[in-house]
Amino acid sequence: MSILVPPLRGVVAVPGRVRNELWRKAGVVPSLDQRFAENKSLIDSISGQQLTTFTRVGNGTFVDSSGAIQTAGTNVARFTHDPVTLESLGLLVEEQCTNGIRNNTMVGAVAGTPGTLPTNWVDFPAGLTRQILGTGTINGVNYIDIRLSGTTNTTSLAIGFEASTQIVAATGQAWSQSLWLAVIGGSISGIDRLLINYVERSAVGGAVVQQNSTDLRSLISSAFARYLSSVTLTGGANTAFVQPRLLFGFASGASIDITLRIGLPQIEQSAVVTSVIPTSTTAVTRNASVADVINQAIASNIRTLYLEFRSPAVGTRGVVSLNDNTANERVNVLTSGADPRLVVVDGGVEQANVNGGAITANTRVRVAVRINGNDFAISINGAAVVTDTSGTLPTVDRLMLGRTQAGEYLNGTLARVTGWREALSNSTLQTLTG
Repeated sequence: MSILVPPLRGVVAVPGRVRNELWRKAGVVPSLDQRFAENKSLIDSISGQQLTTFTRVGNGTFVDSSGAIQTAGTNVARFTHDPVTLESLGLLVEEQCTNGIRNNTMVGAVAGTPGTLPTNWVDFPAGLTRQILGTGTINGVNYIDIRLSGTTNTTSLAIGFEASTQIVAATGQAWSQSLWLAVIGGSISGIDRLLINYVERSAVGGAVVQQNSTDLRSLISSAFARYLSSVTLTGGANTAFVQPRLLFGFASGASIDITLRIGLPQIEQSAVVTSVIPTSTTAVTRNASVADVINQAIASNIRTLYLEFRSPAVGTRGVVSLNDNTANERVNVLTSGADPRLVVVDGGVEQANVNGGAITANTRVRVAVRINGNDFAISINGAAVVTDTSGTLPTVDRLMLGRTQAGEYLNGTLARVTGWREALSNSTLQTLTG
């Protein structure tokens, strides 16, 4: 049962009949409660209204409750699920990313020996016989089945996925790629390298100066699963050309007979792999998600926040941000690498920067923070509260969800965002997250 609470009245104790465990732990009815994973909705559980505005230009994909990839249209929020356990993960919030691989949906493939690879794909059979067995779709993942057999006469074989144009990258940029992959026939034995591979060149079309790879041999199985790889380019000062490839390596004269199922390859300029971006004849961009509670009466009076989320724990990832749409007045809860932090800035001057400990990437984290003058605190997953007892409060008028005002996106999921007007005690913060 929802309890309506006027925005600025006094403390409302939680009646014994209320079955919400988080409210009972706090002992006080919150002023905001967005249960994204539970309700799969933008409707606030306190007011019964949609307080969150959501925008995204163009489509975005998500995983539904059956594990299938689905598409949400313009300005439609995505409530996604774990593709294996089917657990509801909540609101998916991601930055803008572009999949540079053309035709990852397999258009143009023709069965046969050797058969025809999808349009814009290239391969280097290295003396092996290639047979295209066909294409299909599993849970929204387009795939192609390829059998490779024979005796090798060289030490490498690659199946490449071309970009719409050559992907030009600079030293220091982070790139990620992914694909679905399974062994559906034969054996992986005889292959001594099976890699998602990056080729960094000294210039477009120039000599290879570095290869960055993720070895899949210990991971790959008959299960059709998504494999991920990320790298920060560390070559010389020259421009680099990045080409993603599925690369096989083996000794000269090795005997090979293996059938692979390959689906939806993707490469993007990002430190982490994001949701599926289907492509056909060109590269495709998925625009950023923007979710805000623009309500000064709520935002300016939040003194305690409880958050459940998943972060990739790479770089700076904004979980929520109370701010005035500038960098000068803000309260950010973010992950810096694996460290969850409460960062408070007033008048452009940092007032607090409290580190709550450490989290594990892509696992649900429970964080509670207290935001009060000369009284800031954070607790994660029931751990001891970390405090800062000096600092003033900024003036804020909005709550940004899944990002900071600087555009540091979570690239993950928000399961719950709950706020109270009361500055809850250290013991209560620890109880909320335990």
